[in-house]
Order: sequence, then C-alpha cells, then structure tokens
Amino acid sequence: MCNVEEDIEDISKYSRNTQNNILKEYRNLHKCKKCDMKSSILLQKKDPFCRKCFFEYCSHKFRSTIGKSKKIKHGDKVLLTCSGGRKSTALLKMTKETLAFATAKQISFIPEVLFIDDCVISTSVEKSRKHQIYNIVKELRSYGYPVLFSSLEMVYKMNDNQEFFWNCENFDSAEDFPVCFDSQNSFKESMAGMSLSAKLDYIKHIRLLLMTEIASQAGFTHVFVGDTSCSLAENLLNDINLGRGSQISADTNFYDARYKVVVCRPLREFLNKEIALFLHLNHCSYTVLPDLLTKTDAKSSIQRLTESFITNLQEDFPATVFTIFRTGGKLLKQDGVLGTETCVLCKSKLDNIESDACSALEALKLSENLSKNPIPLVTESENILLKSDDSDNINNKRGFEYHPFFRSSHVQMKREEMKEEIKDFLINDDSETF
Repeated sequence: MCNVEEDIEDISKYSRNTQNNILKEYRNLHKCKKCDMKSSILLQKKDPFCRKCFFEYCSHKFRSTIGKSKKIKHGDKVLLTCSGGRKSTALLKMTKETLAFATAKQISFIPEVLFIDDCVISTSVEKSRKHQIYNIVKELRSYGYPVLFSSLEMVYKMNDNQEFFWNCENFDSAEDFPVCFDSQNSFKESMAGMSLSAKLDYIKHIRLLLMTEIASQAGFTHVFVGDTSCSLAENLLNDINLGRGSQISADTNFYDARYKVVVCRPLREFLNKEIALFLHLNHCSYTVLPDLLTKTDAKSSIQRLTESFITNLQEDFPATVFTIFRTGGKLLKQDGVLGTETCVLCKSKLDNIESDACSALEALKLSENLSKNPIPLVTESENILLKSDDSDNINNKRGFEYHPFFRSSHVQMKREEMKEEIKDFLINDDSETF
C-alpha cells in the first residue's frame, strides 16, 4: 500500500529541486553575462549586463553596423539628422563617443547636425514654438558640432532658388529663427483633405527629400537617421499596408541610395528599450514634441496601429522584431518589372508601368471608386476596375501641376515630352554638318 509519508518526501524532493533552480537562475540574472559582476540591466529575459559592459555592448553594435557596410570612408562629411527626441539624441551621443575614442584603424568621419522643425504639423505648440526650437538647438550645440536649421515647410522653397536652411551659429535668441508663412500655408493646403495615414506617409517622404537636398547643397556624402529595429519593422509593415511593397528593401536596409545623398541607418540593430536604457544611464536629456499621432486612438491610422502592434510584440517576443526587418531587406522586386523613371516624391522606380488587374494599384483604385459611390453595383465592378473617373484624374493632375512642390518636376516632364515630339527635327552632335 502507498505510504503517505513517502509521498510527501517524494514531493518535497521535487519542490526543493524547483526552488534551487529558481534561485540559481535568479543569481545568474544578477550577474553580468560578460564580467560576472553585479548586473544592473536586463535587456531580455536572459541578457543581464552591468553598466560598463552595457556601454561597451552599445558602442560595439554601433561601430560594427557602420563598419560592416563598408560605405563610410575616412574623412567623409556626414549629416546627423536630429529632432531632439530619444532616437536622434542617442544617435548623436553614440557618434560623439565613437569619434572621441576612435583609433587610427577605425572609421573617423566629420559630423554636423541638422535640425528640422516640424511644428507646422501640430497646432498645439504654435505659441511657444520658437522657444522650444531654441532650447532644442541649444542642447544640440552642446555636443560641439555645427548645427544647421530648417523647417519642414521649407521643402516648397527647394526649387525656387531661395535659401531654405541656415547655420545656427548666427542665431543668438529665439526670435532669430526664420519663419516663412507662405510655405506654411502651402504646406497646410497640400495636406487638406488627406486622411491621417496619408498625411503621415506624405510627411515621411518630404522630410527625407528636404534633409537629402540640404545635405547635397552643403556638400555632405551621407545622411544618418535614427531609425531603430522597431522603426524599421513598422516601416516594413506600413509599406505593405500602403501598397509600397517594392520599396521595402530600400526602407529597411542600412544603405538607401535613392536620393541625391545616401541615407544610412546606424541604429538599425537597436531596440527601443536599449535606446531608452542608454539615454537613462548616460543622463541624456531629450525633448519629445507633439505630432499628428499624439493622443490619438490605436486605430486612428495605419501607422498608429502598426506602432501599437510592434510595441506589444517587442515586449513579449523581442527577437521577432529583428526577424521582421531583416527579412524585409531580402525582399527585392525584379528590375524588369520596374520602370526607369522615378517617383517625384519617394524617388523610387515606378512599378505601375504595366497595368495588372490584380495589382495593389488597381485594388487601391477600386477601393477609392467604391468608397465614392454610395451604392456600388456588382455588375459594374469590372468597369470600375479597368476605368477610373477621368474628371477626378484631371482635377488631381491640375492640383499637382500648379503646386509649388511639383512645379519644377512638371516643367521637366513637359520638356521631355516636347523633346520626344521634336526629336526627329533635332541635329545631334555626332551628325554630319554641311
């Protein structure tokens, strides 16, 4: 027969073993995985670090990301785009520490800082706009690098042969920062009628256009942005949701050569948690200004919903975030499917050369037409798929034609069309002259 005391003893053996394993694991988590000193940081469930080893870990990851690309050379002029927030502040801090302790064999480049004021997209900070800008620029100048200044609405002045960025050394007070009300009005008019998802996508691309144009005008060879692994995972999912599948690789890789100046992402191997811990342990101050997503619902836009999904995913399954954005860098569209012309806004090769009834573009047109018609008929779906409303297309083209941002591109397109029409009457340089 079974003995009650023996059963209790057997159970106690298992319970003691379980407790010993828990205590052993607890002690291991309180030791740094590199130097066995007392840990102060737990990145993931089994990655404890002490303060010193964590800084070495971040520095090595930052330098290796730049070095593995083999794109940055000694003496290159690099423009660091900083908004004063968490990611850009970490980018600036890591750059300063990397260059301060760089040896002769390590990469040494010449950095400068670019601050782009995007307060025009938020009306909640219009009263204290200049003072907030002045405080952010003052903080950026404390790192010892020259700081350039521009505002998001200046993208409409790029093609007008006007000054659209300035050196902050000439600004001694908050009142010295220039404000262009005409560009602000043009910016607000261009975004009128857009959905929140479309606004965020539009702002993302014109910011890249502005910073690369400034870098080209100022003689820089590379632009550093503060995109982390979480940001790149969000960009990948947003591109898929917005029908930009052909741009996934360029939006997630370290090296993006679509613009006049190459865009690099040296923080692509960092999680948002690692960035937050790095700033906290270094006692770095940063400023987060409100934007279009501030105090919005999780389902207010595609970007907001994707951000919420990636944040929850990082909390429960942090390794999955790396899998998402690393997979995106391997997804390339065949060159035969893409055209030779590039988009005016995102600078990607056009992928709508050959019309396909099953493409994402045609699906987008169908959804747009169905949303305009209150009672769509099933029998007319094929006509809607193949034909769009010509009057709406003409109105849209006219709006872009006379828009300040697309004016130079429209003139260039007209010149190319005219050249194509009269090419038979032109005399080439290699033709025989009589």
